[in-house]
Amino acid sequence: MVVSTLTPEELAAKRVSGYGVFVPTLENDITAAFTAQCGGADFYDLGAGDGRTLAWATAHGANSVGGIEVDVHFEQFTSTGFTIGDFFTDNTWESKDLLYYYIYGCRREQELVQMIKDSENFSGKLLLNMKYAYDHDKQKLLDILSAPATVYDNIYLFNI
Repeated sequence: MVVSTLTPEELAAKRVSGYGVFVPTLENDITAAFTAQCGGADFYDLGAGDGRTLAWATAHGANSVGGIEVDVHFEQFTSTGFTIGDFFTDNTWESKDLLYYYIYGCRREQELVQMIKDSENFSGKLLLNMKYAYDHDKQKLLDILSAPATVYDNIYLFNI
């Protein structure tokens, strides 16, 4: 398994093609949520970046891990279990039971959340990391999901 050797600060400072700045998930931000939810789950990261969440999901007992990343600059990390592609056109995520997405201000996040909610083929859990979400973006996403959430620090869990 190839995982980035750069520190989170070094990775966050890098601009990655036209998709914006890569802001990696930090392990201490997701430990409580992953401990509670990954055991036995078919985990899938929507925006896998360097694959670090796949390794952590495995360490927290996930039955299987996978994910998708649109930015081809992360292709060197695909051995961690994700593919290069677009989750708007590749619906592999619909067969999983635990989805993870890091909310960081991407212009299509509301569209993604709406697509997951409206999917007739997905019935599972959605973990949204809202650590750095702007308040107005967070509220829009909460309004779209219109369901109670279990909150682990800044990680929101929704049953879809």
